[in-house]
Amino acid sequence: MKSKILTILAGILALIVLFSGGIFKAKYDSTVAERDAALVKLSKAQSDLKTSQQLIKILQASGTNTAVQTTPTDVTEVSWNPILFINKEYQFKLHYPSTWRITNQNRLPTLPVEIQYDGKTTVPGSWVSIIKNSSANQWTDMPIDEVVTKIFLDAEVVTAGTTVLVDNSTAAAYCEFYATVDTYPMHCYVVGYIDNNRWILFVVWTVESTVPWEGETMRQIAHTLNKAAPAEVASTGIFTNTKYNFSIKYDPIWVSFDAATVKHPDIVCHFASARYICPGLRVSVLPASKAATLTALLPTITWDPNTVVTGTGTSSLADGTEVTAATMKYIAPDGETLDAIAYGFIKNDSWFVLFIYNHPNLGTVDSLKPNTILQEWVFN
Repeated sequence: MKSKILTILAGILALIVLFSGGIFKAKYDSTVAERDAALVKLSKAQSDLKTSQQLIKILQASGTNTAVQTTPTDVTEVSWNPILFINKEYQFKLHYPSTWRITNQNRLPTLPVEIQYDGKTTVPGSWVSIIKNSSANQWTDMPIDEVVTKIFLDAEVVTAGTTVLVDNSTAAAYCEFYATVDTYPMHCYVVGYIDNNRWILFVVWTVESTVPWEGETMRQIAHTLNKAAPAEVASTGIFTNTKYNFSIKYDPIWVSFDAATVKHPDIVCHFASARYICPGLRVSVLPASKAATLTALLPTITWDPNTVVTGTGTSSLADGTEVTAATMKYIAPDGETLDAIAYGFIKNDSWFVLFIYNHPNLGTVDSLKPNTILQEWVFN
């Protein structure tokens, strides 16, 4: 009898355990399902929040107008005074405000120019990047927003799309984004186009904690990007001097600084960038009695008695006339330290000197192809 009772109790206990286990499992499964549903809702809420934040940024970037510019800029209609920049190596051109200045040229092989606000903060600013295809990345197969997010790993894209360049025929793209660049949190807008195996990207930016984002103006600047015309890339200006019977070619976007020839009668011609009078070239003619050597003559040419000669050598004109060459560093009258190369020779009791100069922030003297300029200095 006792054994039978124990058997019944064991059976009842087993049923209780089995039943209660089912209840616990059902509750567990229900809890897991509720958690998963909550996670789905949270993920959707986070996605909706991110979308809302992006829309807010677009509205903040464009003011109250949602019809933001994504098309080429007509520089005749802008309120800022546009300055033209042409790059012959990559054959592009763009415009920037007259209150900005070129701060660097060719600082890196992939960074042909940097242009920034001409103030103490140098903010806002811009740069042009050349992104070439490589074995690791076929950049030209990627849309512009993917290019941005691969270059800047923390980039947050606000908007992106397709457009055309100022010529209204070359396919292009644009992208507005936030990213950390050289440790600075930047608000950026880029317009770019594919040229053979590379992207050419014109990026305008600001650090909003320093200077607020002015979406309309920044987009106008970015959308001035265009291909340079063949004549703008290939042509040169030519100056002819009948008194000394020579001609010389110079960059067509340089202008003549006649005031320099008035102030310094030994300067026969002077051509340079309109914005900074640098880079540039000038030809001087001085009495041979001024100095026995070119290096001794240099302080007269540079107007700096402490001119530092960094190298000397010889070269020749296209007609075979031998010339002396000297490279140097000197301080210009405005206090800026410049690099230069001078070519000089004596003819008819006069020194003829070709002087080519540049500011280190604008590029090297070699980037001006001084030997080519020398070969194009022709005497009749």
